[in-house]
Amino acid sequence: MIEILTILIENAVRFTPEYGKVNIFASKETKFVFLKISDTGIGITDTAKKHLFNKFYSVSTDDGQQVKGVGLGLYMCKSLLKAMGGDISLESELGKGTTFSLSLPASSS
Repeated sequence: MIEILTILIENAVRFTPEYGKVNIFASKETKFVFLKISDTGIGITDTAKKHLFNKFYSVSTDDGQQVKGVGLGLYMCKSLLKAMGGDISLESELGKGTTFSLSLPASSS
């Protein structure tokens, strides 16, 4: 879980301009824990959203520049969450930011 949160928070900070915001929300229901990492960053294109969790997929900026990274972070997040019985999804709007939503089964103890 630490690896997942580290990747998501580092990405949010990296893609949010100075004086932007990164928020983290958590809630628990009877059987699930929900987390949201939300930023006021650059956002993600509809095309990129379709491939974002694929292994080695790397995002390009509006001007065609490749974003630094090897494209494993979000792939790892999804794989780890699936292994723990959870899931991840995203909502994003260009120029307004991105929210990653995570769900995990709550511990029975």
